[in-house]
Amino acid sequence: MNKDGWQESFMRQSHVIEIDGIFLGAAVRLEDGFRFVAVDARVSALDGRVLATLEQARAAARHAFRASPRTAVKAATQPALATIDVRVHSPALTLAR
Repeated sequence: MNKDGWQESFMRQSHVIEIDGIFLGAAVRLEDGFRFVAVDARVSALDGRVLATLEQARAAARHAFRASPRTAVKAATQPALATIDVRVHSPALTLAR
């Protein structure tokens, strides 16, 4: 508390952790490292974990995200970037003028 009886507060420095444009959580600076705060289920196992450096927090999130079964299934089901001709050539589908 300060001299006026108010409790002083401060905001901790935090860093957004995102992989492939997906916000996964934040790394909050502590005296002894960075606490990971997860906001995505794919990295929930890291929630509350303290890592020594910001880069370790990012690497752990990247590994957990890429190892997640949901991420692997999504990547495997992405459509191929190709043009497909879906026109049907059938006299039965030709409209009369």
